[in-house]
Amino acid sequence: MGVEATHSWSGANHKAHEGSKAKDECGGFLPSQERQGGGHISVRYGKNDSRKEKLREDSVDDRIIGRNKKASFRYELLARFEAGIVLRGSEVKSLRMGRVGFEDAHAVVRNGEVYLRALHIPGYDKAIGGGHDPVSERKLLLKRGEIRKIMMKVDSKGMTLVPTKVYFRNGWAKVEIALATGKRKYDKRQVIQEREQKRELDRFVKQRRQITGK
Repeated sequence: MGVEATHSWSGANHKAHEGSKAKDECGGFLPSQERQGGGHISVRYGKNDSRKEKLREDSVDDRIIGRNKKASFRYELLARFEAGIVLRGSEVKSLRMGRVGFEDAHAVVRNGEVYLRALHIPGYDKAIGGGHDPVSERKLLLKRGEIRKIMMKVDSKGMTLVPTKVYFRNGWAKVEIALATGKRKYDKRQVIQEREQKRELDRFVKQRRQITGK
């Protein structure tokens, strides 16, 4: 049988409920809630929501969803920051399916906050109420000191903010962003040359192993 836990719904714990909502928006997950008579909310946990399944779910949460492979080619990546990201439920579910795109994605600073633009999170087919805009602007959650450092570099040095990867940590959606400067054509040619040299070396090592068996 499922387990039912009932919590009082009063002004005293209204703030706690709001905090739970914020957790859901930032990438966490909440059990289904059902309003009952007498001013209570009943939280129901289904038959399959066992402790073992919860531990198994947590174990797959710590994983990288996607990397911005073009970032290191286009930019010289400098200081990096881990940021939380405010998401809708359908966006979280889409990310958990491993769906994200970085084409044209970048971050901007506005009114003392950092926002991520053009990160593509595809729609979720089973979303209720129409789902989300795949490339909507999303607020990033950073410490005030980190935001001040980013603002100083962007304003004084003309640096760009680019996302380098999206991942889950302890069940929370995270984005790694980096302060970056654009590479010159010479730098890009050098990256291409180094990449070709590595491919040639890997090909040589593979052929040698096939011949020698080592």
